[in-house]
Amino acid sequence: MCKYYLIVIFSFLLLGINAQTPNFNEFIGVEYRSLTELDYFSNYSEMGGSMIESLDSEKFALEHYALDSIHLIVLVIVKVNELGKAQYTFLDAVKIILQNNEYIQYGLCRLDEGYNSDLIASYKSSSQKEEFYSDIIFAWTADRQSKRIVSIETVGIDCINEGYGLFNDE
Repeated sequence: MCKYYLIVIFSFLLLGINAQTPNFNEFIGVEYRSLTELDYFSNYSEMGGSMIESLDSEKFALEHYALDSIHLIVLVIVKVNELGKAQYTFLDAVKIILQNNEYIQYGLCRLDEGYNSDLIASYKSSSQKEEFYSDIIFAWTADRQSKRIVSIETVGIDCINEGYGLFNDE
């Protein structure tokens, strides 16, 4: 019986290495133009982002920042400030540590073959020959109702390979 407890604890620790949700509560509601303006995130690089579906009159987006193998996907509300420029309000984030041949996709993932802009996935791939990446390691959804990023099961999730057919990967 003790062996089973150790296996469960060890498995939990292993899973926690690659995908973590540190306590980002102190940033909830903070407004910024670039997350890197905030001291805690100043060493991160902006990797991109994607608008997701609106809820009522609020516009939501996912932002992607990285520092070496550490990646942050941040859920934000997007507004236009008095200068006509985008202003972001921090809602939640997930921290993902990628290993070799692991990647992140958001905005272009499917659940049961239906596209869903709220989905975020980390996946494993060593080839550009796949039309869809299906070796999903972790998955989340940007829950616009609760304004949180929520971990979900990976079953039925795949993500489009934007480079499919462009590379001759032997």
